[in-house]
Amino acid sequence: MSVVPMQQSKSLVPGGILAITAECRRRRALGESIIDLSLGEPDFDTPPHICEAAMRALEEGGTRYTPPAGLPQLRQMIVRSLGAEGLRFAPREVMVTCGATGAIWCALQALLHDGDEVILPAPYYPQYLSPIAMAGARTVIVQTHAADGFKLDPDALRAAITSRSRLLILNAPSNPAGVVYDLTELTAIAAVAREHALTILSDEVYSAFTFGKPFVSMAAVAPERTLVVRSVSKTYAMTGWRIGFAAGPSSLIADMTAVQESCIVTPATLSQWAAVEALRGSQDCVVTMHDEFARRRELVSSKLRAISGVHLAESDGGMFVFPDLSARAGDVDAFCARLLREHGVAVVPGSEFGAPGCIRISLGTGPADLATGIDRLAAALPDEGSWN
Repeated sequence: MSVVPMQQSKSLVPGGILAITAECRRRRALGESIIDLSLGEPDFDTPPHICEAAMRALEEGGTRYTPPAGLPQLRQMIVRSLGAEGLRFAPREVMVTCGATGAIWCALQALLHDGDEVILPAPYYPQYLSPIAMAGARTVIVQTHAADGFKLDPDALRAAITSRSRLLILNAPSNPAGVVYDLTELTAIAAVAREHALTILSDEVYSAFTFGKPFVSMAAVAPERTLVVRSVSKTYAMTGWRIGFAAGPSSLIADMTAVQESCIVTPATLSQWAAVEALRGSQDCVVTMHDEFARRRELVSSKLRAISGVHLAESDGGMFVFPDLSARAGDVDAFCARLLREHGVAVVPGSEFGAPGCIRISLGTGPADLATGIDRLAAALPDEGSWN
């Protein structure tokens, strides 16, 4: 029997963030003192009432397949949860997915064809790149600027549009820069999208974590053009449960459900029952995490602002801080590698997000480690005399 060697797909973009996390684990196993500020994962446990709901479902035999679009009870809870924000959806306009990443993959497979273009503001979440490429589409990067709070300018969006433009991905509150748009800003972006018949994938995974500015969904402005993507992962500290969801036009949800059915059938049933309780039960856990992230954010931001040559753009959300070190550190990628190798602190270089010169610091660890990590970072920077 002859064996034909498999070729590695050239469309997949390696996950640099997970590689950093793996290196942290390797060094810790060797006994090194490592402070990992790289991974975007809350350090809170899943709240007990959510875990108990999964146990009840297990005891009651809730272990069989659900419909490909998800448990009807969960879809109804999603409708109710979004409705509390003034977003009106019917159950047929909602599907449950394997995390927000699963929703993104299903959406891009359903929407895109060979040669289509996807407009993506930078800095961006790097996990968008592979599914765009795997769908046969091309990513068109629109640079944003720290001086403008890394917000997408409608004129820059318009200039990036061609006859092949199909989709705009808008992530807010954004990973990594914490961008939050107000109603006026979203309305201006939506006007350009309508003008050119763009679909908008609104990634709202961090919608529960805004600071000083209320969250507004793009679906409140352009519901006919918007696919909302969210998850329970960050909001309820349920990253390992792998439940996300999408809400949008029923025809798109039907196509996405067909994609999901063809590749994974349906998300895990017990995780879906846990998500029902997350949305239905007490939201005190969300408030607790929000307030703790706010404290951590202020701690890290104040320490960074005290370091000469480090610039921190204003941001209003998310669970990251995204300072610009280029004036002080020079080659920021090399600095990040040295910071981990010599000082035991892991951060993600901004080049992973299309923003060389910056670094992403996750707030998903306790205040003591955050404070020590920033102190080590400051000590690792070149002396002021060598850069001014």
